[in-house]
Amino acid sequence: MKKRIGFVSNSSSSSFVVASEKGVPLKATIEVDLSELKTGTVKTIEQLDSYMLERNGYRYEDKSIEELFEEEPYLIIDYNNMVKSILDGKVLTMLEASSEDCDSIGQYLYGRTNELMLPDNIKMVVDDE
Repeated sequence: MKKRIGFVSNSSSSSFVVASEKGVPLKATIEVDLSELKTGTVKTIEQLDSYMLERNGYRYEDKSIEELFEEEPYLIIDYNNMVKSILDGKVLTMLEASSEDCDSIGQYLYGRTNELMLPDNIKMVVDDE
């Protein structure tokens, strides 16, 4: 009988070992280039209105942003946060992470965006989780 001594690695998993002082939490910090998840940018309220309508399935319908909010009132808070950022001179960068992403960063961030520690000059405006 043959025995494998060591770690097995295949396309769906990786094994590794870390050493730490006793009682130290096993945590790591990973720097991620979020621009790889970028789906677009919004610089004006008009662009935001178009984005909100398209994102919520009203791209080809003759609907206004007000009609969207009548049908989907939960979106108003997110919209107002984004408008405030635009009025403060910020650019909104739309990012998307999916469990079906081909890259592991997108897969890792899917469902974990609330755990991101962003630099002081970047603020999470909307978290769709």
